Amino acid sequence: MNKDEMDRLLLDAVVDYGGRIGEGATVSSKEKLKKQTVYQSISLADEDGFTRVRDAAIECGNVLREDKKSGVIEAEIGAGAANMNPAIVVAQVSGNEIDIAAYAREGLIKQHAAKKAVEKLTQALT
Repeated sequence: MNKDEMDRLLLDAVVDYGGRIGEGATVSSKEKLKKQTVYQSISLADEDGFTRVRDAAIECGNVLREDKKSGVIEAEIGAGAANMNPAIVVAQVSGNEIDIAAYAREGLIKQHAAKKAVEKLTQALT
């Protein structure tokens, strides 16, 4: 999946669940979303990537929505200092290929919560 499609999936998730991360119903700007978004693509050795990603998301945080037909999993994963800064994470699974995008609201002191959330999810997958 390309970056534009992942941006669209992540923006939809942030609009739907933004209140959970203190962002409200809308993101203040698409540029802010793009600047604070982290992307990663990984490949798994086995074919059932969807189940593995869903189980890893459950282990790391809360699964907000899952759609096996489209291969999309949306989750809230705590990251940052003491895991108190939640990030919205979207994973697009196609076979054993996984594209991950995450967004977290950052305050004055940058905690890089989106990056840490992606790291937590990928560590749980390995």
